[in-house]
Amino acid sequence: MADITLAQFGGTAWLVQGEQHIDELLSNRLAPEISIEIRACDSQSEVYMLWQAFCDPAEIGDMPWAIHPAVFARIRGAQEGFCVTFAPWSAQVSADAEQTLMLAAGTAQGRKLVLVLPGEPAASGMEADLTRLRAALLERGLAAAGAAPENITRSFDPAAPPDQISIQNSHP
Repeated sequence: MADITLAQFGGTAWLVQGEQHIDELLSNRLAPEISIEIRACDSQSEVYMLWQAFCDPAEIGDMPWAIHPAVFARIRGAQEGFCVTFAPWSAQVSADAEQTLMLAAGTAQGRKLVLVLPGEPAASGMEADLTRLRAALLERGLAAAGAAPENITRSFDPAAPPDQISIQNSHP
């Protein structure tokens, strides 16, 4: 069972278990050993049923804590990873990509961030050069957003879409 459970419905998430961790969750200071589970719900009623199932009836208030969408995006990204998509033959980092880099850097907390690049490490040619340029721009953006440069690494996935770089969290 996870230490923290968030219930998601209709674009909103609620804390249904783990209220003792709410300060650390909201301020992005959770210890790495604290686990988070996100449960997709089909209705608001299902959210409340989960909340009631996890809470001590004597401690239940009027409703569970709603989690700000930006905080939820950061939490979800830490679990699933982040993705930056580029226009074909472009290395321009869009405003959306800059926001993604800020979220990714915020989830690092001493962990390594791995840029998963399309192609092969030894590839040459214009596409490989463009991929390396994109990676360098993302590394610079992550460092500017607060990620430690020494914790940013690269890996390659030949099956990855050519105009996309994903950012994954790994353990220190």
